[in-house]
Amino acid sequence: MKKFNVLILLFTLLSTVKLTAQEQKDLDKQKAFLIYTLAISSNKIDWPGKSKNDTVKIGVLWNKKIHEKISMLIDKFPTKKNGFVKVSYLSSTSSLQTFDIIYANQKDGISINQLHEGIGNKPILLITDNFTYEESMISFFEYAGSTRLKINEKNCKKQGLDITQSISSFAVDKDLVSEGYLKDRVNELENSLSELRKKYSDEKWENIDNTSQIDGLNYKNKELNQTLEAKEEALAEKQAQLDQILNNISAKSTDLDSIESQLKTKEEEIQLSKKQLENQNSKLELAEQRYQVVNKLLDSQKHITYIAITILLVFAILAILAYKNYRIQKRQALIIAKQKDEVDEKNREITDSITYAKRIQEAILPPLKLVQSKLEQSFIFYLPKDIVAGDFYWMEAKGDKVIFAAADCTGHGVPGAMVSVVCSNALNRAVREFALEAPAAILDKTLEIVIERFEKSEEEVKDGMDIALCNYHPQKKLLQYAGAHNPLWIIRSGSEEIEEIKGNKQPIGKYAEHVAFQNHEVQLQKGDSVYVFSDGYVDQFGGEKGKKLKSVNFKKFLLSIQDQNMEQQRMELKKHFEQWRGELEQLDDVCVIGFRA
Repeated sequence: MKKFNVLILLFTLLSTVKLTAQEQKDLDKQKAFLIYTLAISSNKIDWPGKSKNDTVKIGVLWNKKIHEKISMLIDKFPTKKNGFVKVSYLSSTSSLQTFDIIYANQKDGISINQLHEGIGNKPILLITDNFTYEESMISFFEYAGSTRLKINEKNCKKQGLDITQSISSFAVDKDLVSEGYLKDRVNELENSLSELRKKYSDEKWENIDNTSQIDGLNYKNKELNQTLEAKEEALAEKQAQLDQILNNISAKSTDLDSIESQLKTKEEEIQLSKKQLENQNSKLELAEQRYQVVNKLLDSQKHITYIAITILLVFAILAILAYKNYRIQKRQALIIAKQKDEVDEKNREITDSITYAKRIQEAILPPLKLVQSKLEQSFIFYLPKDIVAGDFYWMEAKGDKVIFAAADCTGHGVPGAMVSVVCSNALNRAVREFALEAPAAILDKTLEIVIERFEKSEEEVKDGMDIALCNYHPQKKLLQYAGAHNPLWIIRSGSEEIEEIKGNKQPIGKYAEHVAFQNHEVQLQKGDSVYVFSDGYVDQFGGEKGKKLKSVNFKKFLLSIQDQNMEQQRMELKKHFEQWRGELEQLDDVCVIGFRA
């Protein structure tokens, strides 16, 4: 490994000298070469508490050009499969102390005080542009159209770094540059480069044997594409069946509402009959009281007889009325019982239809085997509130890339499921029919298709979808993201913080002022974890006070389970959700997708 690092150092220095003659205008590329050279030769810098075999971490502050060019050098000249040197783009000074080398340019709006506050007393090598010699440790200057290094050994030692003579030897001061010196360095480096090229030309033939294997893989890929087309046709047929079933459910729901209205009317009639019977009973009690009064006043037996006959007639009339009311109530009770049986039957039919719709909706979702074949270390935590759901997850493979999403449609249950069918179909068309791969372009086309579909309705449809959509290249570990409300969370390996990338504040659906969706690109490293999700998890009520979980508590929980594999994380998420909810009703559908690079 030490010999390989020396060869890389020689090649990098030679390239830097040649750039003076060939690419003098690309000063950023020269600076990237020099920074990378310092990193791979860092074992010549006395770093307190750091082993020579440890990974050297480079942090580039607010300068994407330098970050991209160092990343290209790491890919082109890998060391320990890119494990020896790593580079990260920094948008703030909050995490400077986690790096070994920091690059900053005063033109990017950073002050030397901010840099020193961020670094503190940590042994970190500071490389700068456009700061004075007294402020920096290592600074760049231009000489004869080329970029050179200038070392302030006093500041380096003050930070706890001992710069050896071997590092100082290629950091040339303006006053020391001479034509003879450069020619001698070029001759030495060209001899080393010739030996390096001879070594790698012998290894070139080893790659030719892989060509036949690639041809075989291409033939298998063709067969898989044919199988995928057949499954897509079957999926389209199942989507049509789901649309028909959902329409039938909507019609049966209307019938159920009508029956419930009739039942309510009958119950009101029964209550009225009960009130009439109570009035008649009150009248009967009043008649009995009058009978007692009359009985005291009348001395004549004849009068008593007449009164008795009258009372008997009253009782007979009341009995007849009571019997009629009894028959009416019995008849109404039979009608109500029959209507309840009809309602129960309708409910069973609707439940059966929704259960069948669930099977079709599950067929639209990508199988977990397909997800884990494309994202080996991943999980999906999917928990609908009702039988069918408005949340759904989606995936499409495009060559070496995999496009996936966590989506949240308006509502839940049957209405949410109907909207999810429209939105899932729109995503399929954007990727398959229009051959789009960039997440922002896919969301723009999906928005266009959804609005066009809903505008065909005679009534105004305001339903839509929130979504987090990603395109991931596993080999390059390159992730692209675009979102409608829903964000992307990244937990870097070994980090105790979550990087959050927010999507556009607009839905996939009708909205007052739509703008084009923004595309974000992130370079992941091995061990980084990525999460996309709907709002069902963070909006759930629970805990001791019955309040919402909220994003801040969700972040803390994800950070607490980072030492576990992805399947264990899924189980912990489910357990935590059930414990938080307790006896409270689930508020909304839940969908969380996570994977580790």
